[in-house]
Amino acid sequence: MIFKKLTFGGIDSSEFKLYADDKMATLMAWESIKSQKYAETLSKLFEEKLTGAAMPVAEEMKDGEHYIILSAHSMDVTEYTVKIENGNVYITGGYLTIDNAYKAFLEEMLGVAEDCACEGRELDLTAADNKSGSIELRVPYNKAQLMKLFEDVNEMDNKVLTGTHTFGDKTNGFEITHTRLNMEKNTGKCCCILEIDLGRFSKYNPRHAGEDTLSEYDVSRLVSETYSFVNDGGIISVNVHMANPLMNAPDGSWFRGNIGGNKTALEMFTEGTELYGKLLETLDPTIRYLRGLKKYNIPFMFRPLHEINGDWFWWCYRQRDGGENLEQSTIVKFWHTLYDILNVKNDLQDLSLWVYSPSPMFDNLHCYPGDDYVDIMGMDWYLSPNPKYPDVPHPYGWAHSRNKPMCLAETGAVENLRNQFDGMQLLAFIKDIIAHGQKICYFSTWTYNGSIAFMKMNKELMEDDMMMNLDDLAERWARESANK
Repeated sequence: MIFKKLTFGGIDSSEFKLYADDKMATLMAWESIKSQKYAETLSKLFEEKLTGAAMPVAEEMKDGEHYIILSAHSMDVTEYTVKIENGNVYITGGYLTIDNAYKAFLEEMLGVAEDCACEGRELDLTAADNKSGSIELRVPYNKAQLMKLFEDVNEMDNKVLTGTHTFGDKTNGFEITHTRLNMEKNTGKCCCILEIDLGRFSKYNPRHAGEDTLSEYDVSRLVSETYSFVNDGGIISVNVHMANPLMNAPDGSWFRGNIGGNKTALEMFTEGTELYGKLLETLDPTIRYLRGLKKYNIPFMFRPLHEINGDWFWWCYRQRDGGENLEQSTIVKFWHTLYDILNVKNDLQDLSLWVYSPSPMFDNLHCYPGDDYVDIMGMDWYLSPNPKYPDVPHPYGWAHSRNKPMCLAETGAVENLRNQFDGMQLLAFIKDIIAHGQKICYFSTWTYNGSIAFMKMNKELMEDDMMMNLDDLAERWARESANK
């Protein structure tokens, strides 16, 4: 064994247990949580290589006992520490930096890297040996530069920014790294816009039994992965399938049902009411994530109340299941209320670009909240194979009149025809829109089999000269930085 005797603050290592402090993580299986994996690896290392004595992984901590505690949920996502304190050892970081903390503990404090390990050593680690460090990530653009990008590309007939909703649950994406890997594996490139959705984590999701299920570990992971993607030049968009605080969907889904009519809706949009409190609660998982972005000044696109002019979500002005259709002033108040919650009360106005994306099948401007509340205009436009422009009653002219950048906020084939649709058909549709005098600054496909990552002829689409991908944006931000 490497150590004849190993103590932490004068306490023999044989008196310690291991503990992974991320018990509430929800986005992945428990055995894949980083702190748990490292705890199990350390347990084997102590028995097989370090001291020869078993160090069990505890299910819970008890008073009066000593622990090596691993935590990967810090919101200081670029920092890490290893410290000996109060009879315990704390190996702490965010989702990315727990790797650095673990390595610092083994190599810098215990000295067990292959080139410096020696048998039969005695070592007493104290607070004087504590380690800390950080990884370097940067945000290569600000909100103004991001908006200028959309404005510039909007005026180009030969370029468009690529995007996709991320993977995860089939109606709510959150797997940023997983999405990137699939994009690169299947197309050789990555979209420059990735859109996440945390709506399902609300306590008002009937499947969550009144619990907010987005853990600190999950938030640290999401902010870490976002920061890494932005560091590489990417853009994050945030969509939200909000859980209905009234929980009245006949099918039990969190994003359906109705709002109960204009009177109930206005009560929900009035600060100080019980329903307003529930609206804040149902937005809480998303707001916690956005506060994490604010900590690092990461700009983002926010796309709320999508398809607001339909009748299939509880926030649509056309209400199903016995609900009273919402008046225009009521639905506009909905948008303004969300704008106040995020931009004013959570001080996100310097980071957020708001995207208005109704369905193309109905009166698109009926729910429009006003030019001061929207930065980018678009539509959630799902297509049949070989679509032509226009193939709906209300194409892009209504958006063009607002003099804002325009997009295909959600696009691709309608679900039952996706096996007949490919990347070249999507590209032809985008070119057809532009040929009719309209503008497109970006498009974003839906998740899973609706995503570019799994679309037929996706590599051909991503390699087309018209596509602006992640590597193209990295070059743009580098040029802008060099010209400062």
